[in-house]
Amino acid sequence: ASGDLIHLPTLSDLALTGDGRERIWQHSLNVLKDTWVTGSGLGTFSSVYALYEDPLLTTSTYINHAHNEYIEHAVETGLLGCLMLAGAILCLSREAVRSWMRPGRRQFAFQRAASVSLLLILLHSFVDYPARTGAVLVLGAACLFMLNFQTRVPPPPKDRPDQVRKARGVIL
Repeated sequence: ASGDLIHLPTLSDLALTGDGRERIWQHSLNVLKDTWVTGSGLGTFSSVYALYEDPLLTTSTYINHAHNEYIEHAVETGLLGCLMLAGAILCLSREAVRSWMRPGRRQFAFQRAASVSLLLILLHSFVDYPARTGAVLVLGAACLFMLNFQTRVPPPPKDRPDQVRKARGVIL
């Protein structure tokens, strides 16, 4: 009897079928139709989302995020924020591709591992909000550092001894 009065959310409530994330995404896209130019403001998703929910379909489940980082980012930051995000992803992609195109396995192993980790975070962001959790945010920052860290490989030794550079003195 009391179980009928209280609805505890389950995984099926947020499944990718029927009334779960697809419904949240659809409502979020409705919000985006009105906020695409300037956005609603960072951190305002849950309050703005509530304004667009159909009161007849609203349940006791509180929607705090869009369960899609890209849709939520677009709602909150608008066109300019989307362009900035696209630019950041483009720069990240460029560095990731460079790490894989460079010769030498060992020197760039950390950069390649970082690029794969960042790719997984970016893909996960289509169905959830991993970058809004502290641990994943720190991991992503560490991967960005590793991806952009330039490994200096010493030049190969010269074949002839007469090509060795002479040290120059500095007079103070």
